[in-house]
Amino acid sequence: MSLRLKLLFIALITLILPWAGWQFVRQTEALLRQGQEQTLLAAATTLGRALAALDVEAPAPAASLYVHARSSVLRIDGYASDWQSMRPYAQTLGTDGNDERLRVMLAADPEWLYLFAEVRDATRVRADARDAASARSDSLDITLMRGSESRRYRVASAAPGRFDAPAIAGDAGFPDTLTGEWQEDGSGYSIELRLARVFAPERIGFAVNDSAAAVPMLTEPRALLGYSDDVGRILERLAPDAVRVRMLSADGWVVGAGGSLGTGDTQDARAGIIGDWIYRTLLAPTRVAPAAAATSEPRVTDPDLVVALSGTPV
Repeated sequence: MSLRLKLLFIALITLILPWAGWQFVRQTEALLRQGQEQTLLAAATTLGRALAALDVEAPAPAASLYVHARSSVLRIDGYASDWQSMRPYAQTLGTDGNDERLRVMLAADPEWLYLFAEVRDATRVRADARDAASARSDSLDITLMRGSESRRYRVASAAPGRFDAPAIAGDAGFPDTLTGEWQEDGSGYSIELRLARVFAPERIGFAVNDSAAAVPMLTEPRALLGYSDDVGRILERLAPDAVRVRMLSADGWVVGAGGSLGTGDTQDARAGIIGDWIYRTLLAPTRVAPAAAATSEPRVTDPDLVVALSGTPV
């Protein structure tokens, strides 16, 4: 073999070494990730058993209506301006083929439970709720339930502005009348009301009455669900170091959270950003998504959640 070929062979080996090292690091990274995943799954299982031993009640498996915690009073005017931070999490209710007919948001402060509902209805037949014609007008029936008690109210209005929704059926465990504000535009109408916390229901059902439809659109009553400070404090005590734990409902609502992923000083954060970019670009570009910047979102939407709810740890 000539000297030229020997030099070429040595040069090729020299080029292969970085590639081989990179492959070795990638395989090592995969093994370490698998080990870390198994550790997290084991920790989650242990944490679940601890919560059961402490009699921490898990959210009901059925879909629910989420009540956002508020520290300030909402202005009841029928407009969504006070609800902008909650608007991305508005819940759509309806039947097949009409899934976005009704959008609902709920919030609560220490004194009041607030409800904001939007109904899509391009045609309009107006009548006050106490008018006999309200049964054939565009309106929204709201049913409040607590235990075996329930009461149904009809929200209707002959014009935008304040409305009084009388009880049209049910028990006396709730107020005789709900009051609020009605506003409308070309696409439909919106209502906003509040209810004293002493009358707060456990479940709420809706029925959209459309003058152009033969039968109302009924929704299955849903339980009210919100963030629990008690569950959060328990999770804070049980969360392992540098781990964030969240308890979710069947539809992804956060009912408790504790622990933290941890933060470093500025220099460590800068080094972490560089290392994170190298890691995601060279070692695991297709498997690891960037961590979400916000940690206080009220709802988690992730394919892994569906898998976990089916009974498969993930």
